[in-house]
Amino acid sequence: MAATAAIAFVGFMGAGKTTMAQRAGRVLGVEVADVDALIAAEAGRPVTKIFAERGEAGFRELEERVTLEALGRGGAVALGGGAVESERVRAALHEHVA
Repeated sequence: MAATAAIAFVGFMGAGKTTMAQRAGRVLGVEVADVDALIAAEAGRPVTKIFAERGEAGFRELEERVTLEALGRGGAVALGGGAVESERVRAALHEHVA
């Protein structure tokens, strides 16, 4: 089975990943996923609060799972600033990114 193609935006917090993913989504006609927004929606609280409650390790576990799901769906994906620290995310980027 072929991997689903995605275009991923990676960079520091505030670098414009979400903005560029939204623009790419419009131009390419694909779904857009903002990993931080997906995490906040799933948890029902802002990323900063999740980070404070679960600590960095707990947040990174959640970030990794949500990132892998988003990359698996394809489209334009704005990753969280620390997502590429995960070996599994880096492997998924090689598998799914066009």
